[in-house]
Amino acid sequence: MESLGELNSKVNSKEVIEKFSLNLIYNIVNEIKFEDNNNLNLFDNCYEENSEKSEIFFNSEIEKFFESTKIREKYSISIIKTKEQNGGALCGFFSLFNLINFLQFLKNRDNKKKQLFYLRKLNSTPQFWCFYRDTVNFLLDSIMINRTDKKSLLKMGPLERYQFKYILQAHPEIKKLVDSDINNQIKILHYFYGFNFIQSMSKQEIIELQKDLEFFKTYKEDKHLIYVILLGVTDHWSILILDNSKGEIKNYYLDSNKDNAFILNPVDEFEFLQNKHIDLKKHFIDLKTKNDEIEKFVDYSCKEIEKYRIEPISPWFRRCYVQWTIDINLVVRDIFRIIYDDENHSFYEIYLNSMIWRLTKTFEEYISIKLESEEDIYNYSEDIFLIKEKFLQWLMIEYHPKVLKVDILNTFESFADSFYVKNLKNKSIYGQFSNWIQFSKNVKDKIHVEESLMSSDPQEKSNAVLIKRYYEVIEELEKFL
Repeated sequence: MESLGELNSKVNSKEVIEKFSLNLIYNIVNEIKFEDNNNLNLFDNCYEENSEKSEIFFNSEIEKFFESTKIREKYSISIIKTKEQNGGALCGFFSLFNLINFLQFLKNRDNKKKQLFYLRKLNSTPQFWCFYRDTVNFLLDSIMINRTDKKSLLKMGPLERYQFKYILQAHPEIKKLVDSDINNQIKILHYFYGFNFIQSMSKQEIIELQKDLEFFKTYKEDKHLIYVILLGVTDHWSILILDNSKGEIKNYYLDSNKDNAFILNPVDEFEFLQNKHIDLKKHFIDLKTKNDEIEKFVDYSCKEIEKYRIEPISPWFRRCYVQWTIDINLVVRDIFRIIYDDENHSFYEIYLNSMIWRLTKTFEEYISIKLESEEDIYNYSEDIFLIKEKFLQWLMIEYHPKVLKVDILNTFESFADSFYVKNLKNKSIYGQFSNWIQFSKNVKDKIHVEESLMSSDPQEKSNAVLIKRYYEVIEELEKFL
């Protein structure tokens, strides 16, 4: 019979990866499932219920699964020891497995034996793979999952965002496990962030997330208010759980990456790297300018991961790992700033900052200008025909006036009553944003939009209409300065 420690290598073997089937995984796992179920309760029956010895034993065993750390040397968080992901794109399945079992740990806070059972289950190889098999089969049987994604699942493909949400809403057993009860009010939230942007979230979702965290911050009732935040950060899933009872907040983080990225400080250096060294076209950070701590952390993690991989780690995988290391620190720090001590910090600010930042950076690239330079703003000497051509390229490829209106103007209008918009002049992003508007106004007369609108050339007239609509959006945005 296989030992628990040998299973990781076996399920990541070349045979499994190249000839993957759910039944093959299940057959491997089933060989040791019985032994594992016994191990989950190992030694627990040696002690009488509620005895002093049992209390000491269970507390000491439970403590082994918790690693206390701080975000920015300020916000306390417990990193929970979980089953390690040694390969593949299965972080979504690991996160779902972690979410379910740790919620059971919290729900059974009055039963140490059950709590220890679920912590051990979090670290059980066969328990995870049985869960994985059953979850994939549930998705394969569903008419809500498209054919392409089903083929991907049969090849150990990732758990997509819509599939994650669907499982939580539709799987009867899982839905029951994550539901609220008499002692716990549970809410599942999600937050998607990567490469300096809040991703795939509508303005309404941002508003709701902000309201949820503001409610959590002021919650004072006895009943435990538990927020499970699904973090889709860069290219990786992990779980942040916030537990509030009587205003006392406890924070837990669960991740199939075994290494604690929060030990990397200071966060200010991450912010510097994020704002100064992102290549927008390639969407990754220039590795030559990276912080040595991050480099060493990623190098070590990649070497550990490679032990369980057939193919070597690609440069893109490594670059995404570097970006994730930065992004996960920023994401958790921002959430904690909102629920703890910064009344004026909000997702509105994060959302608008990222949008303005990308807009101004792409504008600088296309127009060949530095928006931080007063000389460039007021003494731009580029040939007027070249300016117009660059404007049109930027508008057609990056920010069509319709996109500007929906993404930028409508967002400002949606968040008009927020502290961020009302105090925009005091924000670090204000200079570049106002300079972009000022520069656009400065070159307006040189472009001769009105004359081009009267042109008999259909293409020139069409281009002039595009630029005219751009300036209509600019006039609306100027109201917020």
